[in-house]
Amino acid sequence: MTTRPIARRALIACLAGAPLLDPASLSAQLAPRYAAELDAAAPVRAVEGFLTRYQLDTDRGSRLAVDGVGGRLAWTSAAALTDPASLAARTSVGVFGVFLPEQNRLGFSMLHAGAELGVRPLAAPLLARIEPTLSFGLGALRTHVAERSQSRARNLVLADRSNVALALSPGAGARVAIVPGLDLRGDVRDVVTLRDGVRHHAAWGVGLGMTF
Repeated sequence: MTTRPIARRALIACLAGAPLLDPASLSAQLAPRYAAELDAAAPVRAVEGFLTRYQLDTDRGSRLAVDGVGGRLAWTSAAALTDPASLAARTSVGVFGVFLPEQNRLGFSMLHAGAELGVRPLAAPLLARIEPTLSFGLGALRTHVAERSQSRARNLVLADRSNVALALSPGAGARVAIVPGLDLRGDVRDVVTLRDGVRHHAAWGVGLGMTF
């Protein structure tokens, strides 16, 4: 008489546990959990496009203005964003590139590219929208000079002939949130080239950035 209730209870327990043994059901139950873990481990990416102007240092102590376009791609660890105020959450690493085409019949063009480290110094945005930024870039500034135009660039060390110069670019700026994931960004930089001495070229840029 006592075996029937025990058998009935065992059967009910098996039926209740059957979904856990079903691979499809088990996958459906675990997928959200693993997806959340993957999202937490995936990096946060930011892409930016901007217009820029370089004020190139010349031998005469004057500045030669050239305009161009550029872009940046940066990554921030999403795992660190569980604590948005932490330094890790406010630090990014990335790459950048700037192209300065030939203009004003100067006869040379430039390509500035490299790696960049960025930091947002404040733990929280100002007025919930404005975030100051600091950056440091390490890369190369390549100058292409056409033979016919060397005489026109004689006062610019970087453009006396085609060459590649090591370039450091510390900078400071800010980004202003427009809508979630989209912001207006601007910065000023001191592009320091190490070729035939140390030269400081002022640069500024403004553009739009997206975070995803």
